[in-house]
Amino acid sequence: MALAFATFKKRSFANYIKKDKEPNWDDLPQVKTYWEEFKQYKLSEDAQEKFEAAKKNAAQKKYSHHLGASGYNKAIKNWQKIE
Repeated sequence: MALAFATFKKRSFANYIKKDKEPNWDDLPQVKTYWEEFKQYKLSEDAQEKFEAAKKNAAQKKYSHHLGASGYNKAIKNWQKIE
């Protein structure tokens, strides 16, 4: 559930806040009460500092993985199918 919530927040930020749009509240009525607070946080200096720090850390990675949520087993199975 935590992964789904994190993904929802990322998509909400990318699809609505960055594009300066509002979600369709008929589809997301439970979010409406928290929207302004979420929007203010994502646009705050604190959030921007965290974003910049994470961006610097990610740039320093020498070997980053590309496994995703399914993990190593699925990647190996897909790799074996290719051979």
